Amino acid sequence: MPKATLQPDWLVRIIRLRFLILAFSLILLVLPWLIRTEDGGSDWTYFLGRFHPLIIHFPIVLLVLLLILELLSSKAVVTLSSPLRWILLILLTLSSLFAVFLGLLLYSTGDYGGNVLSMHLWAGIGVAVGSLWLLFSQLQLLNSPTPSAISFYWIVLILTNGVLVFASHQGGSLTHGTDYITEYLPSLNPAPLKPESEMLVYADIIVPMLDAKCYSCHNEHKTKGELLLTTMADMTSGGKSGEAGIVPERPEESEVWERVALPVTHDDHMPPDGKPSLTTQEKDLLYWWIETGASPTLAYQDALADSAIADHLLEYNTTLRRAHQQKWEADQQLAKLVNQVSTENAPYQLIEDPDNSTALHLKMQFPPASFTDESLVELRPLFEKFTEVSLVSSEITDDGLYYIGQMKQLKTLSLQRTGIDGSGLVFLTELPQLEVLDLSHCPLTNANLLYITRMPALQELYLYETPISPEAVETLSTHLPQLSINLTRSPKY
Repeated sequence: MPKATLQPDWLVRIIRLRFLILAFSLILLVLPWLIRTEDGGSDWTYFLGRFHPLIIHFPIVLLVLLLILELLSSKAVVTLSSPLRWILLILLTLSSLFAVFLGLLLYSTGDYGGNVLSMHLWAGIGVAVGSLWLLFSQLQLLNSPTPSAISFYWIVLILTNGVLVFASHQGGSLTHGTDYITEYLPSLNPAPLKPESEMLVYADIIVPMLDAKCYSCHNEHKTKGELLLTTMADMTSGGKSGEAGIVPERPEESEVWERVALPVTHDDHMPPDGKPSLTTQEKDLLYWWIETGASPTLAYQDALADSAIADHLLEYNTTLRRAHQQKWEADQQLAKLVNQVSTENAPYQLIEDPDNSTALHLKMQFPPASFTDESLVELRPLFEKFTEVSLVSSEITDDGLYYIGQMKQLKTLSLQRTGIDGSGLVFLTELPQLEVLDLSHCPLTNANLLYITRMPALQELYLYETPISPEAVETLSTHLPQLSINLTRSPKY
């Protein structure tokens, strides 16, 4: 055991107070419960709190750097001097505490919530606690440099770095989504894909491209400009203009190419304004395919022999396959969730959204069966999947609208013939995409209808056979001129 060395008086006093560091670390663990509020915060709270994502990088760098230097020093690759170790530890502790303080400011406003935030919060506090314990362990080593004290330091250092990785991942998930890190991780459960040896350029490259950008306006049910694009025969026939959509070997004479090649600001550009246009890469592929004969039977691997387009084909095919994998995994997850909540003789139907295969519609069974607020709670795993919900003639109450307010993708909500008086409409102001709301045959009150003014995306409101006064409707129309208020029955019913 190393001999004790004579310490300066000021250092001796600090060493004696080392257990206060442990006490302070325990205080950190109870702070979230002491400061949480649902009333928001001052401008200064928000202003300072938003520096959290910037400051958090300092303890991240310092903690990782300390671990690397300690590892290299233990292997005699570099020498980590005691003064440098202390500088790193002090800066690490101060910056981690400051980052936690700023994060707690944001948390205290009550504007943020959810499991991801909770995990990020506690992991961030864990990093700050670990930093304090590292400081404590170094003071303990000054007091009694025993092997157990050295082991404690290493254990805390490694564990704190592990917690840091977890905290950083949760922070990234808050900013970029929960799959930001794993989005491109090779799947351990691969989707069934057609072998590249069997792929055709038209069927497996061109069709998915047109399907994503063009088919919604040029299909069997909707032929804008009388141009149908869903088959080769239709594409090579003329639309309303009399010009063929595709003229093999002559892109400039092909109506499809002419329209997609126009500037985005041009009135005849396709797809129209508001819909995603073909990327430069997609335009290059389309032009090349038409120029080389627009063959429906050209093999993908044969096309790769053309060096002029091979790189584009490889890259685009990789993108398509990745998108297919992600869609397949989303479909599997959705099927699992549906199976999780489905019960025999359920009073509702779950229907795939025709415009989004990873989303769902919820509607009541016919003839109607009992569907209450508690029935909604049972569907909680699917809340983020619902884009349309119809609760016609259900027993839903204003309290149940609290759960509907958690369906952040919801665009259409039908509450006809329910007993709500509108006091729960406040919960729907949390829905950023709600466009259509049907409250026909509901015992609404004029006062509660004012919550409608706080629904940011609402475009259509149905108030057929409600006790709402004409004066209240007029007031609502004046304040929301963009809102279509219908006193007639919805065309869906």
